[in-house]
Amino acid sequence: MFGEIAVEYERLRPSYPPELIDRLMAITGVEAGDHALEIGPPKAADALKPGGWIAMIWNRPDLDGCAWHDDLQPIYKRITPGMEHGVRRWFSNSVPWSVEQLERGGRFGPPVQHVAPWTATYTTDGYMAVLNTHSDKRMLPDDQRAALFDGIRASLDAGGGVIEHPYVAELVAAPVLDR
Repeated sequence: MFGEIAVEYERLRPSYPPELIDRLMAITGVEAGDHALEIGPPKAADALKPGGWIAMIWNRPDLDGCAWHDDLQPIYKRITPGMEHGVRRWFSNSVPWSVEQLERGGRFGPPVQHVAPWTATYTTDGYMAVLNTHSDKRMLPDDQRAALFDGIRASLDAGGGVIEHPYVAELVAAPVLDR
């Protein structure tokens, strides 16, 4: 399932704000064109030389109080109970958990944290394409996903067909300590 959507996800997923990339480069000394590995903290500690840096960077939605998103919640509740925003708050502020992961085991120095709020503009079609890359939506039975997407599409179109989607890009980075 996930392999089939990888190219679409790569094409559609939100990028990171330049401010966050600049901060990452300043913290770690990484320069444009340097290589990065996508691995977790324990493997990174083994793979990196002392003084090297691990950096975790991600976007998370910042939808509390977002009117268009609030309008979608009855649709989620009716068609996919348990997927509505108030129930699924696991994606809010992952920084403390990430800092804890780096501090556990004593392999990394003090973590550096940075957050950068930003906004993406989507048309209804663009947002529907993004939603179609989300694994929780992809795993729904076809008829349930179609009903959910039809409801979301109708709501967004009724609101003008263009949304401003708030995100927060988060960065947590730490140096590898001598062993």
